[in-house]
Amino acid sequence: MALNDLNKGTFEKFLDECLVDENKRIKKTHMYVYGYDEHELHIDYSFLIPPKDSKHCEILPLRRIAKNNELKKLVKHPVLFSFLYLKWSKLSLLFNINFFMFALFLLSFIAYIVLCQSISVDNRSSSPTYMFFYGISIVFVVLLTFREILQCLFSVRHYFMSKMNWFEMGLIVLSFFVLFGNFDEEIQRFLRGVTILFAATEFLFLAGTL
Repeated sequence: MALNDLNKGTFEKFLDECLVDENKRIKKTHMYVYGYDEHELHIDYSFLIPPKDSKHCEILPLRRIAKNNELKKLVKHPVLFSFLYLKWSKLSLLFNINFFMFALFLLSFIAYIVLCQSISVDNRSSSPTYMFFYGISIVFVVLLTFREILQCLFSVRHYFMSKMNWFEMGLIVLSFFVLFGNFDEEIQRFLRGVTILFAATEFLFLAGTL
């Protein structure tokens, strides 16, 4: 679909035709039904579904529509809006798990850094509380690293094109420096501060997308 050359009125009329009532419904593969009996509304999403041998995802056309100044208002059209809702309903569980996992990482890391500031270097290994949060922080950093590796393997090209992914890689590297780095205390304090700043920024970003 040549979206850049597509007229808004023409595309809107095409979207309207994708809304099919029960009396005019024809059998199609990618049809979703809303309502029951005489109140059913059938929406045809076939134009959004890429061929099986295509490397493009279903969201790519919507992304291009959203970037087009003339067409982006049509994202609120029932066809496109409902399609996005269906996709979100499938991904919301994964997103919520990711959000709560990162929130726990942030809390454990803040507790670890507070303990670093309040317990001297010589006494840290003998403090059960310090060792607990140190261990929990390591677990969450490993989980975050595993998450980023999976995202990268899923789509290498798109992964490295995202600024947020570079930001998250920076956060992981800083976290490893804080947890395993053998620097003097002044450098460690600086690294802890920068790491918390990075982690808080990502947390706010994730919270803003809820």
